[in-house]
This record gives sequence, C-alpha cells and structure tokens, in this order.
Amino acid sequence: MTVFFISTITILKAQDTGEDQLGSWAILNGTHSLSDNAAIYTEFQYNTFEVLTNIDQFWAIGIFQHAIKNDITLGIGYGYFYTDSTFEDLEEENNFSENRLLEEIAFKHSFGKIGLQHRYRLEHRFFQEKINKTVVNRFRYRLNLKYPINSKWFIQAFDEIFINFNDDIFNQNRLFGAVGYVINDAISCQAGYMKIHLTGRNYDRLQFIVTINTDLQKKETVKP
Repeated sequence: MTVFFISTITILKAQDTGEDQLGSWAILNGTHSLSDNAAIYTEFQYNTFEVLTNIDQFWAIGIFQHAIKNDITLGIGYGYFYTDSTFEDLEEENNFSENRLLEEIAFKHSFGKIGLQHRYRLEHRFFQEKINKTVVNRFRYRLNLKYPINSKWFIQAFDEIFINFNDDIFNQNRLFGAVGYVINDAISCQAGYMKIHLTGRNYDRLQFIVTINTDLQKKETVKP
C-alpha cells in the first residue's frame, strides 16, 4: 500500500521500506442506489506490506454520488484512514490517522466493446499524528478501462496519477490490471496486480476485490 509522503516521517529513509516484498490489498466496495440518479458508494480496504500480513493501512470511504447525465457523475465524500508507516515493527514507530474530504467528477464512454471512465478527484487530507496536525491537498486523475470477455468474465485496468498542491508535485502513480467474474447482478469479484511508483520507491501489490451493489430505492406496491 502507499506510504504517504509526510515531512514528519523522515526516519523512514534509514529503515527497511519493504519494497522487495509482495504485499496485498483486500477490498470490499459497492454502489448503493438511492434513486434513479443518486447513490452512495462505499469502500473498505485492508492493505498489507506482505500478502495478507503486516498491516500497512486500513481505510473506510463513503461518497454521495449524483448523476447529472447518464455518462457524468458528481461525488462528495469522506474517508477515514489508519496507517502503519513502516514495514518494520518498531517500538516507537510513527503510526497516524487521517480524515479526508473529497470532491470528484467522472465521465464514462465506450470505444467499441471497451468501457472507459475518466475520474478527476480533489482530496483534502487532515493528518493526526500524536500532537502534530498536517493538512495536505491533492489532485488525482484515473483512466479506467473495462473489457467484457463474455457475460461472466471481464478484464479491468487503470492508471492513476496523484499530484500534490505543494513543491513536491509528484505524489505517486498506480498501474493496475485484473481479471473479474460476475457472480450475479449484484456481486462480482476481481483478482489483480498493482504497481505503485512513489518518489524513490516502488511497490508490488496483489489485489482481491469483492463488489456488492444494492438497490435501496423504495419499491412501489402493486395493488391487486
């Protein structure tokens, strides 16, 4: 998982960063329909420096989404993050939490059978590290591609770049590819690989994703 750049954590330079380890992200997400043009998106992640062990980060996100057209969606949300910033277990390691506000807009279209989505997101990140507080603003752009192999199987890939609003402009880049399977109309799963590039560091992560979509709209009762 991403090791966030925070100026107060300079001690990481002298430690084992775990770059040579294959880690993992376990993800549960879903979109929960409120009406024809409104929904709540939720996401929970448990990310580790090694496969399913040695926690790196946990997060929970909720985003209210409003579709202004069939292909354009606006979103505003909140996320809570807890980060263990070091690969090694140290007695005085500097773990920290983060509260995050975000705004986003997403456009989707197709190119033949390939579905494409462009997502633009602004993040306002409030870090709580013991008695120190840090606020960081960041911009993200993600290009996502999805190709249906048949009615059940699909391939998904994306590339996402993160840009800081300060002197250290480049934050990170994530390149991802996965194979997915549609279990039914509401549930699908994916298994894939992500390459994370940060300034001076690179990480390899397996991803295991379960998506559960629900419809929370009130159903009209049909009178006999």
